[in-house]
Amino acid sequence: MSARLNGQPWEAEPDVFVLADTALFVGGSVIHSCRVASPCFRLRLIIDGYIDGDEVGEPGTYPVRNASYAVLHGDVVSGAFDAEEGGSSFQVTSYDAATRTLKGEFESTLYRDDSFPPVRGLPDTLRFTGGVFEALLAP
Repeated sequence: MSARLNGQPWEAEPDVFVLADTALFVGGSVIHSCRVASPCFRLRLIIDGYIDGDEVGEPGTYPVRNASYAVLHGDVVSGAFDAEEGGSSFQVTSYDAATRTLKGEFESTLYRDDSFPPVRGLPDTLRFTGGVFEALLAP
């Protein structure tokens, strides 16, 4: 999974699975940052309309129900960013049923959640552009 975050290259380990038989969870964790003394960064998108039980949809654009970005220290959230309605886009470009490989593109603009303090080194607005992913869809 990769994108440009506020114009800079961003890469993460993808994580894709079905959520409650009707939604698709697409996430990415910046693994190299997840050390004991360093924060871990996690992007998550919840996609509606692509999954219905065991049936997957056709390639196309699907609505993003929720998009968020969390800054974690261990299992404690120390910063959070959320998208406003309509602030994210998600497109499935292909799905190979034999290998369960899902490919797609995404963009999202997220704003700092004011219930958390500012995150050192991050602005109040995060813009993911040109995002692409390829992952195995977990059963």
